[in-house]
Amino acid sequence: MSRQPTINGALHSHASCTVNANGTDYFGVSALNFGSERETSGAYGTGPNQVGTVFGPVKHQGDFEMYTEAAQNFRDAMGDGYSEVPLVITATWRERAITRLHTVVIHGFIKKDETKSQQGSDPAKDMFELHVTDIFRDGKRLVAGD
Repeated sequence: MSRQPTINGALHSHASCTVNANGTDYFGVSALNFGSERETSGAYGTGPNQVGTVFGPVKHQGDFEMYTEAAQNFRDAMGDGYSEVPLVITATWRERAITRLHTVVIHGFIKKDETKSQQGSDPAKDMFELHVTDIFRDGKRLVAGD
């Protein structure tokens, strides 16, 4: 099992992945996953062919894993009732000096907190599932803002 952090399934070196929540950098993040989906449906007139598209709401999802000790430091910093603390998670990564610097900003709340341990030498990890309200990928959203 790799000890390198993953961002949406891609491996990155420890030096190139930083996660910041509410202005504080947290280390020990082993995975960050996020995504957005927009509901769509076809619009039909009196014929059988689609004449347009109806755009529906956008739904986001996200979660992150931390090594258990780092996760406890994160909980301690968020305080009692940490699921009610609004989070702004900013992750930046770049794999080589000549490649583009990527930034994702995730707004949301913690909705699930789960400890995962496995047999072997890999350390225990805690997973935080998020209720995500918005995601900005390199400054862009799936749907333009209001």
